[in-house]
Amino acid sequence: MRRTREIFSVRLRIALVIAAVGGVALAGCAEPEKMALCPVDAGDAAVEVAVVPFGGPFVTPVDTDDVLEWFTGGQAAAERRAYEEKPLMLAASLPPDLAELNDVEGRKRAFVGIVLPLAHQTNQAISADRRFVEAAAACKQASRPLAPENEARLDTLSANYKAEGDLDTLRRRLDVVPTSLLLAQAAIESGWGTSRFAREGNALFGQRTTAPERGMQPQGLAEATPVRVAAFPHLLASVGAYIHNLNTQPAYKAFRERRAALREAGRELDGLDLAATLIAYSERGQAYVGDLRAIIRANRFDALDDAQPGFPVEVAESDA
Repeated sequence: MRRTREIFSVRLRIALVIAAVGGVALAGCAEPEKMALCPVDAGDAAVEVAVVPFGGPFVTPVDTDDVLEWFTGGQAAAERRAYEEKPLMLAASLPPDLAELNDVEGRKRAFVGIVLPLAHQTNQAISADRRFVEAAAACKQASRPLAPENEARLDTLSANYKAEGDLDTLRRRLDVVPTSLLLAQAAIESGWGTSRFAREGNALFGQRTTAPERGMQPQGLAEATPVRVAAFPHLLASVGAYIHNLNTQPAYKAFRERRAALREAGRELDGLDLAATLIAYSERGQAYVGDLRAIIRANRFDALDDAQPGFPVEVAESDA
């Protein structure tokens, strides 16, 4: 009887070991040296491949006709969530003749056609990082250590978003800006792409800087005035800096809190709703918010907020 109990005990221990090893393998940690590490699978590999790095490559438009040929039906296509066979491209700069175009609707179509892919590419990159942070946070909550490369990525994101290692703060800051709101602000701040800052400095959002080497002198202000309008090497950098500004600056805390509240309520991010939190973006305050909402409604930008397709990008040689 004792011998039988011993055999049963050994068999039970073996079964438990097999079950434990099987469970670890299912968790993605089949190799012994990796068993203690939490697998961070945020499902972002495909997104990372699709997102063009912030250094390019880009296409430099020759003129507005060139842009309209690239992006024919861009806004309408996005609204019906279908795209032309010809892929959309990332423009390095605005076409030089945009400001002189007499066809107002054509100018607006060209502007939206350029900014819309830039907005989606930037938001896709942010979404990939956000999924990574959520997966890493789940690992930490389960007291599972991250691989060194994942821990380093998490530290870099925390530093970039000034979260000081607080994952709740990082998740609130690491989020997208609705397409409708981004387009409306770009339209107002750049005069639909006609301002000198947009044409010469790729500045779509009127951001300020006190670094002379990174900014453009506003006309009508004394040369000694330290404030400049921030200039960028290409349009995608302007879009990225604008979103990062909303995601990190204290002046836009209300924007981030409202966005987080929408997330927690399981609601889609709404540009019309979030526009109300950007009183501090302009000295015009509430009047500025009213203009944002009017542009979103008049141009049906709100139809783009729940359409987040992955834009196919045509890689081309560029002198940008």
